[in-house]
Amino acid sequence: MAGGFWRIPGMGRGEVRGISPWWFAALGALAAIAAASLLVNILERMQEARNPFYRVVEITEETEDPAVWGKNFPLQYDGYRRTVDSMRTRFGGSEALPPNRGGMWRAPSWRRTRA
Repeated sequence: MAGGFWRIPGMGRGEVRGISPWWFAALGALAAIAAASLLVNILERMQEARNPFYRVVEITEETEDPAVWGKNFPLQYDGYRRTVDSMRTRFGGSEALPPNRGGMWRAPSWRRTRA
């Protein structure tokens, strides 16, 4: 192969066309900026993970009132309120069964399935 792949007509012998060092510098700067922004993002997420919620009210081990918990955890409290709501429906739900007055072992269906 006479002249080689990198030879350009009109250039002197031995001179090859290459990539300018400025392109390498620009590419390196972009890589450094990308790495720095990724590191900042990771550190922010780690900081957020240390305190996963904003404390409105201080809750202790003895706090039993769901409304107090609901101030710190509003989405979970909303779901709790929906399940606690005992509204009668036409489908019955748990109210469709007769009340069990003698405990679960006196109910015939429980004895048959669990005995």
